[in-house]
Amino acid sequence: MAINELEARLLKRIRELEAKVDFLGRAFNNLSSRMASKSQVKGIFDTIILPLDHGKDLIGQEDDDHAGYPWMLGRAGSQSINGGVAASEDLTLDSTAHATKGDVIIQPSGGNVGIGTSSPDSQLHVEHITGAVQRMTRKDDAVGTDDIVGRIEFETQDSGSPGIAAYIQGIAEGTSGEVGLSLATGVGGLAVERLRITNTGIFDIASLPVYANNAAAITGGLTAGNLYRTNGDPDTVCIVH
Repeated sequence: MAINELEARLLKRIRELEAKVDFLGRAFNNLSSRMASKSQVKGIFDTIILPLDHGKDLIGQEDDDHAGYPWMLGRAGSQSINGGVAASEDLTLDSTAHATKGDVIIQPSGGNVGIGTSSPDSQLHVEHITGAVQRMTRKDDAVGTDDIVGRIEFETQDSGSPGIAAYIQGIAEGTSGEVGLSLATGVGGLAVERLRITNTGIFDIASLPVYANNAAAITGGLTAGNLYRTNGDPDTVCIVH
């Protein structure tokens, strides 16, 4: 490119910039005459008139492009994040746009999480004016017998026996939507189903230990209040006393 042509382009660019500066100056003066305070003018000037800075490094904490970020070092006070301004819009949190997903971590250092409440008083507090509902759904159109539909596990990190020590689960009892509810207890790493209510409402005692009588149950390690069955006809359920 010839030097003369380069000079002409630079001169044209300078004149364009001068025109923009002149426009901004006149706009600022016009606002100044209309607003009651210079600080109000500066606020509008900084947030509306100045060009947006969307640099990839997001260097300045006061840059306008930081307004959409939920947390910045040095920023004080609580914050609210909205997914939109129109009715029924959503806010979606995703660990990454990549097909291989990571985790979404909430309160890793402590604190509570509230759903339907701004004052949670437990690690997870769900509240609703007509009754809080939580749902577990198995997204599988071919559920088979003994498949787990939903499960709540209770885990211990005790050094003697860490692991899942108890659980409550909905378990499939057929291939046409039949689901029973089972309860398991035990020690860490070894939870055993103890009771089940079948999908027809029958109290299933098949997993209860079998003893001939109360003395045999105590000898076998059961304590007062434990259940056992006699495996007779009828198969009687007994309480250790």
